[in-house]
Amino acid sequence: MTTDTALVVLAHGSRSAGANETVRLVGERVARAVGADTAAVAFLQQADPSLADAVDRAVRAGARRIVVVPLMLWPGGHVLDDVPREVRRLRDRHPGVTIRVAAPLGDHPGVVAAAADRAKEAME
Repeated sequence: MTTDTALVVLAHGSRSAGANETVRLVGERVARAVGADTAAVAFLQQADPSLADAVDRAVRAGARRIVVVPLMLWPGGHVLDDVPREVRRLRDRHPGVTIRVAAPLGDHPGVVAAAADRAKEAME
């Protein structure tokens, strides 16, 4: 990943500080796994920073390309409506900055493998 590219790992957000901290840890791991020099975690609601705040911060730091990675399983209302609407606003706010959104996790083989691992653990 180039230095002008920022990664924003996006989650729903929770009133549980522990849940939000887990998201932050996963976000850090994702950033390391893709070699992101600039990365942030953002939340749709109930926690900070917001997606807008994270993107604004990345742009101020020099990002010209931003990749938003939703930590969401299914293409429900947030993925289909809320995230695209917010990204459109952010694109208008930051002309000249490319903002792309990764697909939801869905039925990715890694999700299936993780669910199978958890099932096996519970069966032992």
